[in-house]
Amino acid sequence: MKYKYILPVIVAAAVIFAFVRVLQPVPEPITDETWDAVEKVMAEEAWESEPVIVHPVWEHSAFQRFKTHILSMGKPTSRSLYNYPRIWMVIARGAGDTDYLEETHKLTFDREVGEVRLQRWEKPEVKNLVFDFFSNIRQAKVRLFDSKGKTRACDSFRNLHWTCPIRDWNRVGQSTVQVDGEWQSAVWQHPLAKWTTETRFENVPMDSFIKGEFALADPTIKKLPNGNKVEFRILINDKVVGKFASENKIGWKNFSIDTSEFKGSRATVLFQTSTARDAMRHFCWRARVMSDGGKTATKTPDGTGKKQSDGEVGSVQPSEEAR
Repeated sequence: MKYKYILPVIVAAAVIFAFVRVLQPVPEPITDETWDAVEKVMAEEAWESEPVIVHPVWEHSAFQRFKTHILSMGKPTSRSLYNYPRIWMVIARGAGDTDYLEETHKLTFDREVGEVRLQRWEKPEVKNLVFDFFSNIRQAKVRLFDSKGKTRACDSFRNLHWTCPIRDWNRVGQSTVQVDGEWQSAVWQHPLAKWTTETRFENVPMDSFIKGEFALADPTIKKLPNGNKVEFRILINDKVVGKFASENKIGWKNFSIDTSEFKGSRATVLFQTSTARDAMRHFCWRARVMSDGGKTATKTPDGTGKKQSDGEVGSVQPSEEAR
Protein backbone atom coordinates (compact mmCIF):
# COMPACT_ATOMS: atom_id res chain seq x y z
CA MET A 1 0.00 0.00 0.00
CA LYS A 2 2.79 2.38 0.89
CA TYR A 3 4.29 1.88 -2.60
CA LYS A 4 1.13 2.71 -4.56
CA TYR A 5 2.22 6.31 -5.19
CA ILE A 6 5.71 5.46 -6.43
CA LEU A 7 4.73 4.68 -10.03
CA PRO A 8 2.67 7.88 -10.55
CA VAL A 9 5.54 9.95 -9.11
CA ILE A 10 8.03 8.31 -11.48
CA VAL A 11 5.74 8.88 -14.46
CA ALA A 12 5.18 12.53 -13.50
CA ALA A 13 8.91 13.11 -13.11
CA ALA A 14 9.58 11.57 -16.52
CA VAL A 15 6.94 13.80 -18.14
CA ILE A 16 8.41 16.94 -16.52
CA PHE A 17 11.92 15.97 -17.56
CA ALA A 18 10.82 15.36 -21.15
CA PHE A 19 8.97 18.70 -21.21
CA VAL A 20 12.05 20.58 -19.97
CA ARG A 21 14.20 18.87 -22.57
CA VAL A 22 11.80 19.99 -25.30
CA LEU A 23 12.02 23.60 -24.10
CA GLN A 24 15.83 23.58 -24.04
CA PRO A 25 17.48 24.79 -27.26
CA VAL A 26 19.28 22.07 -29.17
CA PRO A 27 22.67 23.23 -30.45
CA GLU A 28 23.03 23.09 -34.22
CA PRO A 29 25.72 20.74 -35.53
CA ILE A 30 28.87 22.44 -36.76
CA THR A 31 29.61 21.68 -40.40
CA ASP A 32 33.05 21.08 -41.88
CA GLU A 33 32.70 24.32 -43.85
CA THR A 34 32.21 26.27 -40.64
CA TRP A 35 35.13 24.53 -38.93
CA ASP A 36 37.32 25.44 -41.92
CA ALA A 37 36.22 29.08 -41.66
CA VAL A 38 36.86 29.11 -37.89
CA GLU A 39 40.34 27.69 -38.41
CA LYS A 40 41.07 30.39 -40.99
CA VAL A 41 40.07 33.17 -38.59
CA MET A 42 42.04 31.60 -35.75
CA ALA A 43 45.13 31.35 -37.95
CA GLU A 44 44.95 35.11 -38.52
CA GLU A 45 43.87 36.28 -35.07
CA ALA A 46 44.97 33.73 -32.43
CA TRP A 47 48.31 32.83 -30.92
CA GLU A 48 49.50 29.27 -30.97
CA SER A 49 48.49 27.40 -27.80
CA GLU A 50 45.90 29.92 -26.62
CA PRO A 51 43.02 28.30 -24.71
CA VAL A 52 39.87 27.50 -26.69
CA ILE A 53 36.55 26.67 -25.00
CA VAL A 54 33.99 24.86 -27.14
CA HIS A 55 30.24 24.70 -26.49
CA PRO A 56 28.52 22.26 -26.59
CA VAL A 57 30.78 19.67 -25.00
CA TRP A 58 29.97 16.92 -27.50
CA GLU A 59 31.52 18.72 -30.49
CA HIS A 60 34.30 16.18 -30.73
CA SER A 61 35.53 17.61 -34.05
CA ALA A 62 37.23 20.28 -31.94
CA PHE A 63 39.88 17.76 -30.86
CA GLN A 64 41.08 17.53 -34.47
CA ARG A 65 40.70 21.22 -35.23
CA PHE A 66 42.60 22.68 -32.26
CA LYS A 67 45.59 20.38 -31.87
CA THR A 68 47.97 23.25 -31.07
CA HIS A 69 45.66 24.93 -28.58
CA ILE A 70 44.72 24.29 -24.95
CA LEU A 71 41.23 22.85 -25.35
CA SER A 72 38.34 22.81 -22.90
CA MET A 73 35.07 21.15 -23.87
CA GLY A 74 32.46 23.17 -22.00
CA LYS A 75 32.94 25.39 -18.96
CA PRO A 76 36.41 24.76 -17.45
CA THR A 77 36.43 22.94 -14.14
CA SER A 78 39.92 24.23 -13.25
CA ARG A 79 40.52 27.81 -12.17
CA SER A 80 43.96 27.72 -13.81
CA LEU A 81 42.50 28.32 -17.28
CA TYR A 82 41.18 31.69 -16.17
CA ASN A 83 44.77 32.82 -15.53
CA TYR A 84 45.45 33.03 -19.25
CA PRO A 85 45.39 36.59 -20.61
CA ARG A 86 43.31 35.64 -23.66
CA ILE A 87 40.73 32.89 -24.12
CA TRP A 88 38.80 31.98 -27.27
CA MET A 89 35.30 30.57 -27.28
CA VAL A 90 33.47 28.67 -30.05
CA ILE A 91 29.73 28.68 -29.38
CA ALA A 92 27.20 26.73 -31.45
CA ARG A 93 23.75 28.29 -31.75
CA GLY A 94 21.56 27.14 -28.88
CA ALA A 95 24.53 26.05 -26.74
CA GLY A 96 23.13 27.73 -23.61
CA ASP A 97 24.70 30.04 -21.03
CA THR A 98 28.32 30.95 -21.85
CA ASP A 99 28.75 34.33 -20.14
CA TYR A 100 30.83 33.07 -17.17
CA LEU A 101 34.02 34.72 -18.50
CA GLU A 102 32.56 38.15 -17.80
CA GLU A 103 33.83 37.90 -14.21
CA THR A 104 37.51 37.78 -15.22
CA HIS A 105 37.80 38.85 -18.88
CA LYS A 106 36.46 41.43 -21.32
CA LEU A 107 34.94 40.56 -24.70
CA THR A 108 37.20 42.02 -27.42
CA PHE A 109 36.34 39.91 -30.50
CA ASP A 110 32.86 38.70 -31.45
CA ARG A 111 32.03 37.33 -34.89
CA GLU A 112 29.47 34.95 -36.41
CA VAL A 113 31.14 32.26 -38.48
CA GLY A 114 28.68 29.89 -40.13
CA GLU A 115 26.67 28.15 -37.41
CA VAL A 116 28.88 29.38 -34.56
CA ARG A 117 29.84 32.54 -32.73
CA LEU A 118 33.58 33.00 -32.33
CA GLN A 119 34.68 35.16 -29.40
CA ARG A 120 37.92 36.29 -27.79
CA TRP A 121 38.01 37.31 -24.14
CA GLU A 122 40.93 39.25 -22.65
CA LYS A 123 42.08 40.14 -19.16
CA PRO A 124 42.68 43.87 -18.53
CA GLU A 125 46.44 43.41 -18.20
CA VAL A 126 46.77 41.89 -21.69
CA LYS A 127 47.39 45.40 -23.03
CA ASN A 128 50.78 45.22 -21.31
CA LEU A 129 51.73 41.82 -22.74
CA VAL A 130 54.56 42.18 -25.25
CA PHE A 131 55.89 38.63 -25.73
CA ASP A 132 54.86 35.25 -24.32
CA PHE A 133 57.61 32.62 -24.26
CA PHE A 134 55.23 29.67 -23.82
CA SER A 135 53.33 30.56 -27.02
CA ASN A 136 56.56 30.97 -28.98
CA ILE A 137 58.29 27.73 -27.99
CA ARG A 138 58.43 26.74 -31.67
CA GLN A 139 60.74 29.72 -32.27
CA ALA A 140 63.22 28.61 -29.59
CA LYS A 141 66.62 26.96 -30.03
CA VAL A 142 67.45 24.31 -27.43
CA ARG A 143 70.79 22.72 -26.55
CA LEU A 144 72.75 20.94 -23.81
CA PHE A 145 76.23 22.00 -22.72
CA ASP A 146 78.57 20.83 -19.98
CA SER A 147 81.39 22.35 -17.91
CA LYS A 148 83.99 21.17 -20.44
CA GLY A 149 82.40 23.08 -23.31
CA LYS A 150 80.78 20.07 -24.97
CA THR A 151 77.47 20.91 -26.69
CA ARG A 152 74.60 18.74 -27.94
CA ALA A 153 71.80 20.25 -30.03
CA CYS A 154 68.15 19.43 -29.27
CA ASP A 155 66.92 19.94 -32.82
CA SER A 156 64.08 17.42 -33.09
CA PHE A 157 60.74 19.23 -32.74
CA ARG A 158 57.56 17.17 -32.48
CA ASN A 159 54.40 17.35 -30.40
CA LEU A 160 55.33 20.93 -29.42
CA HIS A 161 58.57 19.72 -27.77
CA TRP A 162 62.27 19.97 -28.54
CA THR A 163 63.72 16.56 -27.71
CA CYS A 164 67.32 16.27 -26.54
CA PRO A 165 69.56 13.34 -27.63
CA ILE A 166 70.70 11.84 -24.30
CA ARG A 167 67.44 11.08 -22.40
CA ASP A 168 63.95 11.13 -23.89
CA TRP A 169 62.54 12.90 -20.82
CA ASN A 170 65.15 15.65 -21.22
CA ARG A 171 63.05 17.81 -23.51
CA VAL A 172 61.74 21.36 -23.67
CA GLY A 173 58.27 22.34 -24.78
CA GLN A 174 54.65 22.91 -24.04
CA SER A 175 53.25 20.42 -21.58
CA THR A 176 50.43 19.91 -19.12
CA VAL A 177 51.65 19.32 -15.58
CA GLN A 178 49.98 18.99 -12.21
CA VAL A 179 50.89 21.93 -10.00
CA ASP A 180 49.10 22.82 -6.77
CA GLY A 181 46.52 20.10 -7.35
CA GLU A 182 45.50 21.26 -10.85
CA TRP A 183 46.53 20.41 -14.38
CA GLN A 184 48.16 23.47 -15.89
CA SER A 185 50.06 24.30 -19.07
CA ALA A 186 53.68 25.40 -18.88
CA VAL A 187 57.08 24.96 -20.51
CA TRP A 188 58.53 21.62 -19.40
CA GLN A 189 62.33 21.84 -19.02
CA HIS A 190 63.56 18.76 -17.17
CA PRO A 191 67.27 19.20 -16.30
CA LEU A 192 69.91 16.56 -16.94
CA ALA A 193 72.68 15.84 -14.43
CA LYS A 194 76.15 17.06 -15.49
CA TRP A 195 74.58 19.15 -18.26
CA THR A 196 72.84 22.50 -18.52
CA THR A 197 69.65 22.57 -20.57
CA GLU A 198 69.29 25.89 -22.36
CA THR A 199 66.31 27.36 -24.21
CA ARG A 200 67.22 30.31 -26.40
CA PHE A 201 64.84 32.93 -27.81
CA GLU A 202 66.35 35.40 -30.28
CA ASN A 203 65.10 38.80 -31.43
CA VAL A 204 62.72 39.16 -28.47
CA PRO A 205 61.08 42.61 -28.15
CA MET A 206 62.09 43.92 -24.73
CA ASP A 207 60.20 46.15 -22.34
CA SER A 208 59.99 46.90 -18.61
CA PHE A 209 59.76 43.41 -17.08
CA ILE A 210 60.01 39.69 -17.54
CA LYS A 211 57.41 38.17 -15.26
CA GLY A 212 56.59 34.54 -14.69
CA GLU A 213 56.50 31.55 -12.39
CA PHE A 214 58.20 28.17 -11.99
CA ALA A 215 57.48 24.96 -10.09
CA LEU A 216 58.18 21.30 -9.64
CA ALA A 217 55.23 19.09 -10.55
CA ASP A 218 53.23 17.81 -7.57
CA PRO A 219 54.08 14.09 -8.02
CA THR A 220 57.78 14.96 -7.90
CA ILE A 221 57.49 16.49 -4.46
CA LYS A 222 55.21 13.78 -3.10
CA LYS A 223 57.37 10.87 -4.30
CA LEU A 224 60.79 12.41 -3.77
CA PRO A 225 60.43 15.11 -1.08
CA ASN A 226 64.20 15.40 -0.54
CA GLY A 227 65.20 15.58 -4.18
CA ASN A 228 67.88 17.94 -5.45
CA LYS A 229 67.14 21.55 -6.22
CA VAL A 230 66.87 22.70 -9.82
CA GLU A 231 68.92 25.79 -10.62
CA PHE A 232 66.95 28.10 -12.91
CA ARG A 233 68.71 31.01 -14.59
CA ILE A 234 67.49 33.71 -16.98
CA LEU A 235 69.95 35.63 -19.14
CA ILE A 236 69.53 38.55 -21.53
CA ASN A 237 72.30 38.95 -24.10
CA ASP A 238 74.40 36.55 -21.97
CA LYS A 239 73.95 38.69 -18.83
CA VAL A 240 72.41 36.85 -15.87
CA VAL A 241 69.31 38.82 -14.83
CA GLY A 242 67.60 36.16 -12.72
CA LYS A 243 68.92 33.24 -10.68
CA PHE A 244 66.50 31.00 -8.79
CA ALA A 245 66.33 27.56 -7.20
CA SER A 246 63.35 25.25 -6.91
CA GLU A 247 62.02 24.26 -3.50
CA ASN A 248 60.45 20.97 -2.50
CA LYS A 249 57.15 22.71 -1.90
CA ILE A 250 53.94 22.36 -3.85
CA GLY A 251 52.89 25.40 -5.85
CA TRP A 252 54.19 28.09 -8.18
CA LYS A 253 56.96 30.50 -7.25
CA ASN A 254 56.53 33.88 -8.93
CA PHE A 255 59.31 36.12 -10.19
CA SER A 256 59.57 39.61 -11.69
CA ILE A 257 62.76 40.89 -13.33
CA ASP A 258 63.33 44.55 -14.10
CA THR A 259 64.45 44.71 -17.75
CA SER A 260 64.08 48.46 -18.27
CA GLU A 261 67.74 48.75 -19.35
CA PHE A 262 66.84 46.69 -22.46
CA LYS A 263 63.53 48.44 -23.14
CA GLY A 264 62.96 49.42 -26.74
CA SER A 265 65.51 46.93 -28.07
CA ARG A 266 65.44 43.34 -29.27
CA ALA A 267 67.50 40.85 -27.35
CA THR A 268 68.39 37.17 -26.91
CA VAL A 269 66.76 35.66 -23.83
CA LEU A 270 68.03 32.38 -22.36
CA PHE A 271 66.36 30.04 -19.86
CA GLN A 272 68.75 27.52 -18.29
CA THR A 273 68.12 24.60 -15.93
CA SER A 274 70.63 22.33 -14.19
CA THR A 275 70.81 19.99 -11.20
CA ALA A 276 73.32 17.69 -9.53
CA ARG A 277 70.92 14.72 -9.54
CA ASP A 278 68.10 14.62 -12.04
CA ALA A 279 65.80 11.95 -10.56
CA MET A 280 62.20 13.16 -10.94
CA ARG A 281 63.17 16.81 -11.39
CA HIS A 282 59.94 17.59 -13.27
CA PHE A 283 60.59 21.31 -13.62
CA CYS A 284 58.32 23.70 -15.51
CA TRP A 285 58.07 27.46 -16.02
CA ARG A 286 56.11 30.23 -17.70
CA ALA A 287 57.36 33.72 -18.58
CA ARG A 288 56.39 36.79 -20.58
CA VAL A 289 57.75 40.23 -21.42
CA MET A 290 55.50 42.92 -19.94
CA SER A 291 55.35 46.68 -20.35
CA ASP A 292 54.48 49.04 -17.51
CA GLY A 293 51.71 50.67 -19.51
CA GLY A 294 53.83 53.60 -20.69
CA LYS A 295 54.88 54.82 -17.23
CA THR A 296 58.57 54.87 -18.14
CA ALA A 297 60.37 56.22 -21.15
CA THR A 298 62.03 54.14 -23.84
CA LYS A 299 65.78 54.65 -24.12
CA THR A 300 66.88 56.17 -27.42
CA PRO A 301 70.35 56.03 -28.99
CA ASP A 302 71.19 59.57 -27.80
CA GLY A 303 70.36 58.61 -24.21
CA THR A 304 67.26 60.76 -23.94
CA GLY A 305 63.97 59.27 -22.95
CA LYS A 306 60.93 59.07 -25.15
CA LYS A 307 57.63 58.20 -23.54
CA GLN A 308 55.71 55.69 -25.58
CA SER A 309 52.19 56.43 -26.69
CA ASP A 310 49.38 54.01 -25.94
CA GLY A 311 49.64 52.73 -29.49
CA GLU A 312 53.28 51.77 -29.05
CA VAL A 313 52.95 49.98 -25.72
CA GLY A 314 51.94 46.40 -25.11
CA SER A 315 51.29 44.83 -28.47
CA VAL A 316 48.95 41.91 -27.83
CA GLN A 317 50.79 39.80 -30.40
CA PRO A 318 53.55 37.63 -28.89
CA SER A 319 55.92 38.73 -31.65
CA GLU A 320 55.84 39.94 -35.21
CA GLU A 321 57.52 36.75 -36.40
CA ALA A 322 54.92 34.50 -34.72
CA ARG A 323 51.91 36.07 -36.38
